[in-house]
Amino acid sequence: MLALLGMTDDYVHDGRVLVEKLDGPTRSVVLRGDHERYQRLATVYKQITAPVGELGLKTLDQATTAIKSDETGYGAWLAFIAGLTSERNTLVAEIKTALNDAAFGGKKLDEHLVRALTRRVEALLGHTVKNDGESE
Repeated sequence: MLALLGMTDDYVHDGRVLVEKLDGPTRSVVLRGDHERYQRLATVYKQITAPVGELGLKTLDQATTAIKSDETGYGAWLAFIAGLTSERNTLVAEIKTALNDAAFGGKKLDEHLVRALTRRVEALLGHTVKNDGESE
């Protein structure tokens, strides 16, 4: 709603503007014509933030396996997920800031930034846990 009205807050929003629901002219005004980069970044943001996004589903499957393993395997899982969560939270904060700046700060999304953040999301999603509880 704030983006549609051209208003801003003094904080980074938890989430993003759903620009895909806006018509073309409105979307162009909100994003200053930078829809494609915004949408690419919004897609990878969802992959690592949505409970049923790619990261959520992968870690749920891995957690189930860890719970069924022995105490050592479960302990290794807890250590792994703590590191993964920290890395994810750092990345989410950077993406939220970039999306917020594009929607509310009038800043264009730099192609190099979008690519770099996307690569980091892909690397995060590539992390897996072997059956013995060690990360690979």
